[in-house]
Amino acid sequence: MFPSLPIRNPHVNAVGIKPIFEPADVQRVLRIVSDKAWQPGTVGAPSQGATGFFNSAAVRQMTQQPVKVSKEGFLLVRVAAESCALNSMAWQFWLCGFVSDDMP
Repeated sequence: MFPSLPIRNPHVNAVGIKPIFEPADVQRVLRIVSDKAWQPGTVGAPSQGATGFFNSAAVRQMTQQPVKVSKEGFLLVRVAAESCALNSMAWQFWLCGFVSDDMP
């Protein structure tokens, strides 16, 4: 049996916090989202049995909304770049990118 966490990385539980969006970016996102498009958040995909313990309102309550990525990659490019930079400094996990089936 292999450990679930990297045993040679002392920063595996490190949390990085860094503002990456300017007020103008936030305003741009607010123009993209729709008040009517919010939906209940889930953990996992319906094909993985999304109804269960983690989706219980007693355990987790949230709403979410997919945000479309612009042609120049606004939002996703910045999140990816900052995630990669933090990963290089702290966790050093092998990253493979965002996948299409990882959307809400």
